Amino acid sequence: MNGKVWLNTGWAIVMTFAVSGCITKTTISEMNTGISSSPTPTPTATPCTPPPCAAPPEGCTYIDPIFQNGCLTSCGTLSCAATPTPTATPRPVTPTPTATPRPVTPTPTATPRPVTPTPTATPRPATPTPTAVPTATPGTGLDPNAGKISLWIRHGTRYPESADYDAVVFLPKDYGSIPSKTYPVVFSFHGLGGSVMDTAHTAPGGNKEGFIKQVWGTSLANTYPAIVIAGQVTPAGVSPGSTWWQHTFTRRLIVSALAKYRIDPKRVVVTGLSAGGQAVNDLMVQSQDLIAGAMPGAFNEDPFTNAPCIISTFPVWAFGNSSDGTFQPGAWQELEPKVKACLSYTGQFNLSVYVNNCGHGCWDSHWALPEVQKWLVNQSK
Repeated sequence: MNGKVWLNTGWAIVMTFAVSGCITKTTISEMNTGISSSPTPTPTATPCTPPPCAAPPEGCTYIDPIFQNGCLTSCGTLSCAATPTPTATPRPVTPTPTATPRPVTPTPTATPRPVTPTPTATPRPATPTPTAVPTATPGTGLDPNAGKISLWIRHGTRYPESADYDAVVFLPKDYGSIPSKTYPVVFSFHGLGGSVMDTAHTAPGGNKEGFIKQVWGTSLANTYPAIVIAGQVTPAGVSPGSTWWQHTFTRRLIVSALAKYRIDPKRVVVTGLSAGGQAVNDLMVQSQDLIAGAMPGAFNEDPFTNAPCIISTFPVWAFGNSSDGTFQPGAWQELEPKVKACLSYTGQFNLSVYVNNCGHGCWDSHWALPEVQKWLVNQSK
């Protein structure tokens, strides 16, 4: 600090130096030596002994030092300036960047494909659907009716409303002995006035007619390999007369037999005489899906006169007598070339006209021929 001090010789300006706020010893010594500003001799001063002044802390200084007789006797009061607590400069708040929403891209709406209309199937001409037939359940061991003629009563209490034809059945000699074996079948239809059982339908018999006679108690019954089923057109209690066969029920007789007996469904053949020949013709027209061949006898060709190609691919063997007006042999003979002229003809049409005087009869002699019997069992779909 700078100040004035009184020396023995008068006031003098004393320069003092502050080091960290304290008067240095050098300054005090100079003050105590009484530096004179004039040439006047200065009386000898009493030496000063300065008090020890500790170096003040940073930010502090001594104020109001005390001097006596020109000597520093007190360092003064230590004064420290209040150091302001530095205010923390707040960091600028960096705003959190707001996420810029991405533009919502609209989900593209699927453009519906044009609906292509399902083409309507052009219906095919109605073809008779083959009747599904359950397989007969094999029995065990030889059937007790094997090699014999037995009665098959079908109508129960519903007859005659159901018109299910009763029948007599011939089973081959080994029927039932081989569980997996199936057999060809020949359906035999009698004519008007004929029968295959008594009027009460309690036993085989009556005015026997048809192919069934070939295996009815004959030697052929020991070797014939096919089942033979002969329906009875009249109901129980009604004598044979003028009842005609109905296709609905002859077809149902075949379907029922396929379910009951061990029949090979691909080897079903039908034959009949007179009105029974008419039943065979109807089956050729309406049920070729069920049968593999047909042998109409002693009846006319009416269903095929104007539609000969109906039987151009179907195995047929028609027969009759030249003297039989019901058979009309000339009409069958005229039909034969028409059938064979069909583009679809497969060479399976046969016609036998026997020249005799039997008239409307003698059909048993035809069925007795070995080649006829073989033909009936050899036809297959």
